[in-house]
Amino acid sequence: MSKWFEESEEEYKEETDDSDMDPDYVMSNEEQNAANMSSGELKEGNMEDDEKIFVDDSPSEESKTSKFYIGKKNKKDFKWQKGDPSRARKTPRHNIIRQFPGLNRKRIQLGNPTMREIWECLCSQEMINNIVLFTNLTGIKLKHTTNQSNYRNTDRVEIYALIGLLMYTSIFKSSHENMFDRKVHI
Repeated sequence: MSKWFEESEEEYKEETDDSDMDPDYVMSNEEQNAANMSSGELKEGNMEDDEKIFVDDSPSEESKTSKFYIGKKNKKDFKWQKGDPSRARKTPRHNIIRQFPGLNRKRIQLGNPTMREIWECLCSQEMINNIVLFTNLTGIKLKHTTNQSNYRNTDRVEIYALIGLLMYTSIFKSSHENMFDRKVHI
């Protein structure tokens, strides 16, 4: 194992370029341009003075002591706080929850409700009427565009039956079951 480690270390030393450590080494123009761009100002061909991009790779003392991360430097400067927000101030009024979500208030008002009353808390008569109305409007549009004369309007009872079947299939996870009764021929 140690022999393998020594061999890989020798290969690494051979692959690394230490030409910048050599006192007689002269950098090419490409290397000088790359070095200048990484530590200073980066300009592109058609950029105006307002569009200069500054790149600073060296960590400054200000960034070490700053309490914020600074975002992009453009028209809309923004900063993120490095630590947790201060707990010393009062919670803003819009962040205080005054009532828990759900039907608690209606449920308490009903007392001992029936199944239908519970259902009407979740899905009001107005909602069902809108479903019936827009289903019938869509059916009429399809009737005129496809020339099918066998369409008839739906009513609340059919919508309740459809919702009941959907709930039934979701409870028993039976989305591929046949809902038709062979004895009754529905």
